[in-house]
Amino acid sequence: MAFFVYYVVLVATVIIIVPASAIPSSFSLSMEAKALRISGWWSGNISSANHCELEGITCNEARSVTRIDLHLSYTYLSRKLEYMNWTSLPNLEYLNLSHCFLAGSISDNIGSLSKLTSLDLSSNSQLEGVLPLTLGNLTQLVELNISVTQISGPIPSDLSSNRISGSIPQEIWKLKNLQVIYVGHNILSGPISSLLGELINLTYLDLSSNQLGGSIPQEIRDLTHLSYLDLSSNFLTGRIPWSLDQLTNLYSLNLSANQMDGVIPPDLGGLPSLSELDLSSNQLSGHILNLQLTNAIRRLDLSQNQLTGPLPEKLEQLSNLFYLGLSNNYLNGIIPTGLASLPLEYLNLSHNNLSGAIPIGFTGRHGSVDLSNNAFEGQIP
Repeated sequence: MAFFVYYVVLVATVIIIVPASAIPSSFSLSMEAKALRISGWWSGNISSANHCELEGITCNEARSVTRIDLHLSYTYLSRKLEYMNWTSLPNLEYLNLSHCFLAGSISDNIGSLSKLTSLDLSSNSQLEGVLPLTLGNLTQLVELNISVTQISGPIPSDLSSNRISGSIPQEIWKLKNLQVIYVGHNILSGPISSLLGELINLTYLDLSSNQLGGSIPQEIRDLTHLSYLDLSSNFLTGRIPWSLDQLTNLYSLNLSANQMDGVIPPDLGGLPSLSELDLSSNQLSGHILNLQLTNAIRRLDLSQNQLTGPLPEKLEQLSNLFYLGLSNNYLNGIIPTGLASLPLEYLNLSHNNLSGAIPIGFTGRHGSVDLSNNAFEGQIP
């Protein structure tokens, strides 16, 4: 009998150590249902008994809302975003309201979603106001997309096509788990902070088509997981950091349409995963023969710079190359004959000082070929 009593006490102890916070109370569930009802995004009688069955809602086993996915839900035309009480959804991890014709502004209490990992409010052209700085509290956020809206003011992350002005705010550096940042097609100005190197989990960074100035910070070398980097169409100056050659996972690099000068770091094109390299429309100089290139390169654009020297014969070995732009430089010498055997869909060598005969194989090929404004001799083959 004594053993039996001891056993019962042991079982009771195990039950007691289960945290009460793991099970939402009926009150908290009713508050979640109320928040969904007041938002006006759904019709009908909404209660804690049926809120998990609403369109786009996913709940956990305790019937607490963890996902809201109303992507392309055009039926919610002109619903007001600020009607949602985000503090009533403590377990929300995923929020996608893109293409929903949402209107109004984003309330400050969205910063209470401490478990949120993905936020997408993109393509809501009537969404306006200032982006709340409380987004800096979303420390678990991995992806943020608020592109194609009318939001104004400083922006913490992915906010392309918003016509946002001002500098990139400091709040962005708090989001240590971010993997994807889109801030393209805005009016952001000022330098890129050296604190960029703090976002060590970044895999995708797009700051293109803004008015950013200054040089690229050397701390970018710390973004070792980065596979996509687009800083094109800004006012960046100075030299391309040699530390970029430490980004061994980089797949695509676009620094075009800036005001960068100096030589191209020779190891930049030799990154093992690099498939797309666009440094066009800068003021880069130096001998093109010094540039390392690997067979992974599929798209190479160095046009509209101040590069000199003959075309490197190693171009003939780039069997995956389909796009080659070297126009508007000061290149000289002949075209390597093996270049004609590459699977090029686009080739532009115009406006250089190239000479000699045009190799057989360039004419009659598919795609676009421009060899104009050079000093070639002989007949067109």
